[in-house]
Amino acid sequence: MKDYYEIIEDLQALLTQTSALDQTLPYRQPAGWLEHFRQRLLDHQPDLLIIAKQVQLPHSPRLGLYVEQLWLALINSHPDYQLLSHNLQITADKQTIGAFDFLLRHCPAASQCQQGRIEHWELACKYYLAVSPDDEQQLPPVWLGPNLNDDWISKRNKLLAKQIRLGEQPAAQAVLSTLGIDHIDQKMILASGRVFKAAEQLQLPRDGHWYTQHQWQLLDHTNTTYEQAKLDWIQPKLAGQWIDCSTDRLTKPVFVTTVLACGQLVCCFIVPDDWPAKAQKKAAAISAAAL
Repeated sequence: MKDYYEIIEDLQALLTQTSALDQTLPYRQPAGWLEHFRQRLLDHQPDLLIIAKQVQLPHSPRLGLYVEQLWLALINSHPDYQLLSHNLQITADKQTIGAFDFLLRHCPAASQCQQGRIEHWELACKYYLAVSPDDEQQLPPVWLGPNLNDDWISKRNKLLAKQIRLGEQPAAQAVLSTLGIDHIDQKMILASGRVFKAAEQLQLPRDGHWYTQHQWQLLDHTNTTYEQAKLDWIQPKLAGQWIDCSTDRLTKPVFVTTVLACGQLVCCFIVPDDWPAKAQKKAAAISAAAL
């Protein structure tokens, strides 16, 4: 369970992302957009505690649902946006074909809000490990989820081919018309998260890299290592469950933090020793299918 001050830290982390997860992603937030969004929000409501108290924690530790709730609170507190719908489900022939994460009216001048621009936002918060699909490392690395259940190529294709284009479906247009929306003026994908690279040297832990358990054991590092709960991935902390890689045999990848002698906080993934072989097999299949 998170307290309000931890939620404030997560809100701040979302509002200060330096860049989108994928700099080549169409519909990504325009340069400078987030900085302007943050400044207008804080000018209107500088007390993030008030915003944090609006955040409803999900019943399951699903990071995507939590990030959605953070953005919902930010939108509801923002002077320039009017929320029209959140998680609006669209069905056709009794089957759900998708959902709009957020439909909003952008109205920077309150007096002209009814004439404001209609926007459709889709969210994605993903953490991937970059894996080479071949031993020679001649092909670009594939971004895989820690549990090998998802990958960025598939998620990116779904975002672009289905989620952000949902408003083009006749069933969606019929539902939009009931909200008085006959046209979506702007579409945007807010893709956040991080990609961890494979370890390149085995001296000290390097921030933003992943290691096998054996590689971690070889590091010249004895400071405490902490496993991060899923909802803490947005703003990792030097706290949590201790992990002793010299004695505890990992059965799944873990997101960890530790601190170097210089005081730098380091965020890494540690994976079981048999994980790279499984990951490379999956990466090779994904890479071949994408060619």
